[in-house]
Amino acid sequence: MLVAGGALVAGCGGEEPPAQTLTLRVVTKPGVVEFDKKRLSASAGRIEFELINEKRKGHNIRIHTGDVCCFRPGSKDIGGTRTIGTGRTRAIVNLDPGTYTYLCSTGGYWRTQHGTLVVR
Repeated sequence: MLVAGGALVAGCGGEEPPAQTLTLRVVTKPGVVEFDKKRLSASAGRIEFELINEKRKGHNIRIHTGDVCCFRPGSKDIGGTRTIGTGRTRAIVNLDPGTYTYLCSTGGYWRTQHGTLVVR
């Protein structure tokens, strides 16, 4: 479990509240690899990121602080999915309100494979 900007909040009986699920799919156009969405929004708290990758090459979803892509000064990787070839993977990150960047951190794909996440 990854935590950003605060502790996880326990629910009734010590259970964690359910996570919201945001799904991204790897898509390709001639010469370009992207996610199928360039902008996502969610409520603050537990957010589950699901990656669907139908390609053989490895991809992931990483969440970075800030709204300017990618690897800029002050930007910090705060969690995300593992890198996978064909298949699905998930990760849960606890996020405070703010603007974040999501990206694929493998093989330089971040240049085209990124988007903005607004957490309310």
